Amino acid sequence: METRILLKIPWPPSVNHYYDNARRKTRTGKAYMARMLSARAVAYHNEVFAIAKEAKIAGFGGANVSMSLEFYPPDNRVRDADNTLKAIQDSLVKASILDDDRQIKEGHWKWNHKDKPGYVLVTLEVL
Repeated sequence: METRILLKIPWPPSVNHYYDNARRKTRTGKAYMARMLSARAVAYHNEVFAIAKEAKIAGFGGANVSMSLEFYPPDNRVRDADNTLKAIQDSLVKASILDDDRQIKEGHWKWNHKDKPGYVLVTLEVL
């Protein structure tokens, strides 16, 4: 089990691009709208998983952690951190670094200068 992890991950998709809606039908033929991860979100999870695997990160198991994020956006558009947190936290779970995003008990983020194509430095530490 790790006690501290520093990871450089690509710029995440915002929550606005995280889900797709799809028209589905029940077995009886009744139509409904299903909400599912977008292709962009799935690709992002896979990319973070590959980075974690290459770095041979063991993860934290069930330990509570603090998370610090340093954002290096790809351009000067106005953004808020909340729109990026969902994709980052979910990808850390999919990469088996965390068992559940509820383990994050403290958080801090900092916005830095733009740097194409954009990335996020993630620091996780056991509390």
